[in-house]
Amino acid sequence: MTHYDLCLAWNWEPDADFVALLAAACCSRGLSLLQATPDSLTDVLRLLDAGEIAFRVLFDRASDSDARFNALVQWAEEHAVDCINPHEQARRAWDKAAMHAAFVQAGLHTPYTIILPSCEEQPVLPTVDLGPLGERFTIKPAHGGGGEGVVNEAASWEQVLAARQERPGDRYLLQAHIAPVLLDARQAWFRVIYCTGKVYPCWWDIGTHVYTPVTRSEEGRYGLAPLREMAATIACLSGLDLFSTEIALIADGRYTVVDYVNDPIDLRLQSRACDGVPDAIVRDIAERLTALVAAHRPQPPEGTTVTLRPIGVVRSPVTDPVDEGWGNVISEIHLDEALAAGLQGLEQFSHVIVVFLMHRSAFDPAAHLVRRPQGRADMPEVGIFAQRAKYRPNPIGVTVVERVGIERNVLRVRGLDAIDGTPVLDIKPYFPPYDRVEQPVTPEWVARLMEGYF
Repeated sequence: MTHYDLCLAWNWEPDADFVALLAAACCSRGLSLLQATPDSLTDVLRLLDAGEIAFRVLFDRASDSDARFNALVQWAEEHAVDCINPHEQARRAWDKAAMHAAFVQAGLHTPYTIILPSCEEQPVLPTVDLGPLGERFTIKPAHGGGGEGVVNEAASWEQVLAARQERPGDRYLLQAHIAPVLLDARQAWFRVIYCTGKVYPCWWDIGTHVYTPVTRSEEGRYGLAPLREMAATIACLSGLDLFSTEIALIADGRYTVVDYVNDPIDLRLQSRACDGVPDAIVRDIAERLTALVAAHRPQPPEGTTVTLRPIGVVRSPVTDPVDEGWGNVISEIHLDEALAAGLQGLEQFSHVIVVFLMHRSAFDPAAHLVRRPQGRADMPEVGIFAQRAKYRPNPIGVTVVERVGIERNVLRVRGLDAIDGTPVLDIKPYFPPYDRVEQPVTPEWVARLMEGYF
């Protein structure tokens, strides 16, 4: 059987440039890619059913518009295959009515909205007061994208009733129009893309649909940080790895989510289509998605070399190893932005466990296998596995530290005995039931050794 790392299901011709970038990114990481297109789908399904091929991760960009690809999604579900934008979460995210309720509950500001049941649920509706919507409002079916079925300049109850007839099985949203403020003559309307923990805020021209990336200086000057925070919140609510949303800043200073969750997102290159996504963003998305796929590779068999990739790096005022004074050192762990969402919930813990690589420590068996801790004459000779020396066969450090603060992908801690530039391998919350030992027994020299260390 041939195992592919990634199966990409796609059926939209303008996706070809993105697919080429994704294929190149897979190649650079040594990942195998299986493409399921309308032309190859039948053969792919036959080979899957025959057990001749399989795949580890599915990226579905086709089943929302072509029901034939549902068989591929079903195979993935039956074989417990991991998915980029898991299908159950994606189906929920496609329902604007469901997302509206989730957003409101999470405290995200949305346009004034009236949700109507489908014609099938309730064929006859009592007249609804449309006054709070304003003179003009938008009628949206709960499902569908690309403006399909949307009435943008509705003004009457008759238009609402007519729209419901077009999709009798779908709920409808009636939404008030949103007027963005101007920031230096530019409308504060944004299309924000999220991909595996990284947020790409862009100015969005309502008329031309042209993206312009928000620069760091603009983000600071206009106070646009909430765009990133809201996108991260939407990621948690939707459970998606890749999506876009639209957010507008309105006159009362609130950021309002206008177009809830777009999936699949348009990934045409801006160099090919003026209303496409900036090329650099699409390339980065391809790289990040392949990094996610690489993380799903099977673990190496026992006895082989194990490769660990750092999740972040320590930034500390201490630049050289020392054997004392670590207790009051404040340092920062700068996490890979793709993993920033993994910090969610850690703010509820006072202490965390940091696992790191002591990268400047070289183990010499003759000198370090048996030695006196810290090289002190008043210490006994003990083996390396009976002491906490930095010179180890695998120089891995583990320290319990106090959490000081968290900001985006930066974790600030106190008492981390790792120098500046130290690669971080893992972060765990301190669980007393797991990590605390009542009345432990240690040699008498341990207390003497640790005097002044923290």
